[in-house]
Amino acid sequence: MNSNNYHQATLGDILATLSSIMDLLRKYRVNATLTIQMFSQIFHYINTWLFNRIVCYPELKLCSYFWGEKSSLRLKSISDWAQRQGLELASDCHLTKVNQICLLLQSPKRDVHDVQQLISNNTFKLNSI
Repeated sequence: MNSNNYHQATLGDILATLSSIMDLLRKYRVNATLTIQMFSQIFHYINTWLFNRIVCYPELKLCSYFWGEKSSLRLKSISDWAQRQGLELASDCHLTKVNQICLLLQSPKRDVHDVQQLISNNTFKLNSI
């Protein structure tokens, strides 16, 4: 914890929170459509938050192979959790951009050809023009 009493959430914390939300929604028999919409919004938030952290905060030095790989593994854990809950379509749809950024960070970029291939083949959600 830092001086602001701010707790840095771990992957375990995030998965536990997602599970608690799902348990609560199931306990009160919330309509499946509403549950999917709620988790779609949560996955969208995760995508947006992580995307903005990677792109907008260069001082964090998240634009590296190491963080691309680490973030990709963490996102895979969230996607695996979503699949076990029947929410794989929502997670796939809403985590695509940040997954593509992780792929971009992990891919070789030795020359212009590598970069052209990478941009044209693997980043269709990032390059929406």
